[in-house]
This record gives sequence, C-alpha cells and structure tokens, in this order.
Amino acid sequence: MAFFAPTTADLVNKYVGDSARYMRALFDVVRAAQPAVLFLDEIEGICPSRERTHNLNEEASRAVNELLTQIDGVGGSGS
Repeated sequence: MAFFAPTTADLVNKYVGDSARYMRALFDVVRAAQPAVLFLDEIEGICPSRERTHNLNEEASRAVNELLTQIDGVGGSGS
C-alpha cells in the first residue's frame, strides 16, 4: 500500500493557481497508486478554521476549494 505524507510547503505556493494545481496533482498521483493512504499533517496550514476563513486571500481560497473538491471525490470513480 502506498503512503503519501506531503508537507504544507509541498502544497502551498505564492504564485496564482499553483497551490490548487499541486493539490489536484497530488490527488491524481494518490488515485493512480490505489490502494493508498494520504496523510495531511498540519492541514490548518492549508485550510484555516472557519473563524479565520473571512481573511483568506483569493489564492488561499482556491487551494481550500480544490482540497475540498478532491476530498469529495475520494472513494468515487475518480472522474
């Protein structure tokens, strides 16, 4: 079984669109390696608590949305 444990630094980037792109690529790799475990430690570095979401910039908001979209697709057909 494959095990993936990316760091927050692996997924967060200052350039527009890169964080969401990295997130999508990570989930594509994990899906291709099934069965696999994806361990996201320190997820608050990517997705802050709901109390802090009103302060997110557009890039951080894209990353959060992409992560939630990818998690929503886990266990499905991958399409």
